[in-house]
Amino acid sequence: MGISKVYYIESKSHDPYYNLALEEKLLEVCNENDLIFYLWQNDNTVVIGKNQSAFKECNINAMNKDNVKLARRLSGGGAVYHDLGNLNFTFIMHRQNYDLNRQLTVIKEALNKHGAYAYFSGRNDILIGDKKISGNAFYLTNDISYHHGTILLNSNLNNLSKYLKVSKSKLEANGVDSIRSRVENISKFVKDLDIETLKKDLKESVVEVFWLPIENLEINEVNLEKYSDPKWLYRKEVESNYEIINKFPWGEINIKFIIENNTITKVSVFSDSMDIGISDKLEKILLNKKFDYSIIDEIKELDDPNKNDLISLFTEILSD
Repeated sequence: MGISKVYYIESKSHDPYYNLALEEKLLEVCNENDLIFYLWQNDNTVVIGKNQSAFKECNINAMNKDNVKLARRLSGGGAVYHDLGNLNFTFIMHRQNYDLNRQLTVIKEALNKHGAYAYFSGRNDILIGDKKISGNAFYLTNDISYHHGTILLNSNLNNLSKYLKVSKSKLEANGVDSIRSRVENISKFVKDLDIETLKKDLKESVVEVFWLPIENLEINEVNLEKYSDPKWLYRKEVESNYEIINKFPWGEINIKFIIENNTITKVSVFSDSMDIGISDKLEKILLNKKFDYSIIDEIKELDDPNKNDLISLFTEILSD
């Protein structure tokens, strides 16, 4: 049947734990033929992907000193810095109605009303010229899904280098020498555009792209505990005596082991891959296994599009 109802909700809070909890609540209330379009802002926050290491991706000491919050989202992908010069959007719908190109068209058309000439590039970016002005991430299950992203309007981009740690391999893959040199604010390309005008343009663009009227949605209660829980924020990270780090086209992977008597007794897998299941899959395969070629046989049984890269990685490591 497709989408027959479009709802709009805007958070009045700048608290990342509230906003992420509301986002998850919207997954629960979204009916089969609904599209929910959600706009939200976090103030002074670093948000990391579901499978990332907070300590590897963030300068925790600087964040604590400057009262910058750490948050972890449900989706994969990399770490981002949010302040009130940035606007976040989320499209929520059932999986059969997910259409990334259509959703991105909403964002591009809203920006291009002002002559921005924005376009989609790579695995998760919206660019103007050669500068990234929006990063996108995705949460997809068999039934429900969301696509969310940032829109850098007038953010303090110097804080990217201050609070985020970016691996050399990731910078080299993008042909830049710093995270700051890769991104830019829309305000550098479009003059006199403010957040409130952008919100209005985005709402209008949703109506134009989906050809449906938009209705306001209200949610009264959300569960904050999950998103502010240190166990969620800092995710288990083992002290390791063996570590593997590799960069693939689909993302970086970091595997930390404790190996005792040639058996993997503890393991943590971190990744900025858009595939949110990759870390859990690999941890399950590796834990309590012998560190030998039998691992490769286990990986061959994985239901994962990137398993051939993992087979090559472990074949090379075990051959050394």
